[in-house]
Amino acid sequence: GEKKIKFITIGYKIWFICTKINAKVVLQNTASMVFLFSRFLYFCRMKTEADEYYTLLLSLCQREEISLFEKYKQMRSLLERLCRSEMQNESLQMTDLAARISFVSAKAGLDIREQNRLHTFRLTSNEVLNRRESPAPEKLLRDAKTLAFFIRRLSGQDVPPELYRLLPKADATYIVSPFVRKKICRMRVCFQHSDETYLYVTPIDTIADEPLRIRYNVEKINGEFKDTCKRLWKHAQMNLLDVSVDEAGVLIPSFIVLEPDYLIDISSLAECFREYGHHPANYISGKLQPIDNARPLLLGNIANLFLDEWIHTQGEVTYKACMGKVFQRYCIELVACADLQDADTEKQFFNDCKAHFDNIGRTVTETFQMPGYNLDKTDAVIEPSYICEA
Repeated sequence: GEKKIKFITIGYKIWFICTKINAKVVLQNTASMVFLFSRFLYFCRMKTEADEYYTLLLSLCQREEISLFEKYKQMRSLLERLCRSEMQNESLQMTDLAARISFVSAKAGLDIREQNRLHTFRLTSNEVLNRRESPAPEKLLRDAKTLAFFIRRLSGQDVPPELYRLLPKADATYIVSPFVRKKICRMRVCFQHSDETYLYVTPIDTIADEPLRIRYNVEKINGEFKDTCKRLWKHAQMNLLDVSVDEAGVLIPSFIVLEPDYLIDISSLAECFREYGHHPANYISGKLQPIDNARPLLLGNIANLFLDEWIHTQGEVTYKACMGKVFQRYCIELVACADLQDADTEKQFFNDCKAHFDNIGRTVTETFQMPGYNLDKTDAVIEPSYICEA
């Protein structure tokens, strides 16, 4: 808008004056001038965006017609936007807001108290948006102050007086969760740094004034994760499983899972392990191998389609309609199958398809209803995908 044009005009004027003062020096330092001018434009952008952020916070604090739930939703979205904006030029990819907060906080030089206030807002918004906690006006103002001060730290622009007057005068407080000396089933943490004995991490689901210590390379407990621990990077997410907490508060997990939010195809991973050794290139090699298109495999895939149709189709299920879908999905496989190249074997193949269709249909419509079974097909889940967060 007009503000952005004004800032750019001022920037060009500064550059023009500098060239008049000492053109030779400027020409020799063109790269420096370009860098400085780009930084100038960056701060101009930050100023205009900071105005938008402050205006949004002011509106949320003033407008009573907006529900507290909706206010928390918009404030959470604002925090996400702030973190992503600060990370847009970073090559490091993070799947979790907690890790992004830790990264941006370290980049901006926030101390542990300021970081904990941001994490307190994150945890509170988690509870509110998942409807596990009712939003409270005083907590909303506390979290609005946390966001306002975060914006001020990132942009260098003071909080507007009209917004500052609405915020609590006392510092935002956070509750540090004491660690209970017991077994913990699962715990999500964010890696910070390590030494020869400990990994230093911050918890994701609780607040801590200082990093927690993880004892790693403990024989017969977690020694097999030694190589993984050597390759950790700052802000990496980890799940700790079957965790013991000793008298000093040190965590000793039996299993360490790196980046649990990245989904892994176990079958593809298993392809990397062969009788002659294991290597990631085995996965690529497997992708280059021709796909097996034998008659039994093709018949099994068609039977799976029949089962899906009998379970999920509303109304009448007909063999003709199902075979239409078979030809749509497996047209190339049917034409290219080496076992179906003569009329007799092809006829027998489709007779087997009809037999599978009838048997599956009889099982779903009759056997499911028999005493001792009493199964409702609407409760069935066909080949579910299991996602294990561990």
